[in-house]
Amino acid sequence: SSSDACFVSGCSSQVCSPQENVMTTCEWLEEYSCLSLTQCGNYGSNESCEWEQNQAYVSCMAEFQ
Repeated sequence: SSSDACFVSGCSSQVCSPQENVMTTCEWLEEYSCLSLTQCGNYGSNESCEWEQNQAYVSCMAEFQ
């Protein structure tokens, strides 16, 4: 069985979703800069769409906790 496609959308390209063109409010949060260190794909539970929790991304996000 193949995984569902995942799409990056939202006003600040911060949404990883199985739906294309998800609309969000337009704000920029500093942690969105961490998204350049990861990729959107089937990384969530049951291969749901989620940002890959790689070392660079996790380390970057830890700075904003």
